This record gives sequence, structure tokens and C-alpha cells, in this order.
Amino acid sequence: VLEIVIFIGTCVSDSRCSSIFASSPLVTQLYELMADKQEDDEIVLQITYTFFRFLQHAATRDVLLNHTQVVSYFVDLLYDKNKEIRKMADQTLDLVIEFDPEWAQQIRLRKFQIYNAEWLQA
Repeated sequence: VLEIVIFIGTCVSDSRCSSIFASSPLVTQLYELMADKQEDDEIVLQITYTFFRFLQHAATRDVLLNHTQVVSYFVDLLYDKNKEIRKMADQTLDLVIEFDPEWAQQIRLRKFQIYNAEWLQA
């Protein structure tokens, strides 16, 4: 499964592939796989990276932002115990902010809350 996710992440760098992926159930299936395998850090990290790549193309970005709850999932990943997952989720949310003003305010607020919570604990 991991190798397939990595392969999809590589393929989506080609914008022609992104339109093919957007018209297939693949995007939502990856989202469901991510939820099912949430305890497998490597799968979660690679799917997050693949979604980061998906967000760079309008067709797959539309599917992710409008037909899944992936943004909320990425916000939750900001609290993950794995540093690399947190970093990738943060970068992915930055991309969402860039392309979707409706999500931007909510994401900035959550990041601000996380940042302040870290300072209050120090």
C-alpha cells in the first residue's frame, strides 16, 4: 500500500495526471485510507505529502477541499506525536491558506492557538 501511495504522489506532479485523479474515486479513497491507517505514521506522512501535491492542482484541490474533511484532519495532525507528520501537515495547511480564503481564517486561528499553547507551557 505504501508504495502505491508514493507512486500516486509522484504521478500527481504531472498536471495531466491530477485531472485524471480528480475524476476518479482515488482522492476520496486515499482520504479514507488515511483515516483507517491513522496509527501508521509512514502511511499518514506519505498520504499527507500526496495531498500536498494534490492541492497544487485545481482539479484535485477542488475534490479535497469540497468533498472531504481533509482540512480538519490536517489541523488535528498539527498535534501528532510525530514531528515529520506535524511539519508536513503544517506545510499542507499553508497551501490551503494560499488557495482557499474560506479556510484561511480558521486555519490561522488554530495555528495561533497551538503556538500560544506551546508558549504557555514553556
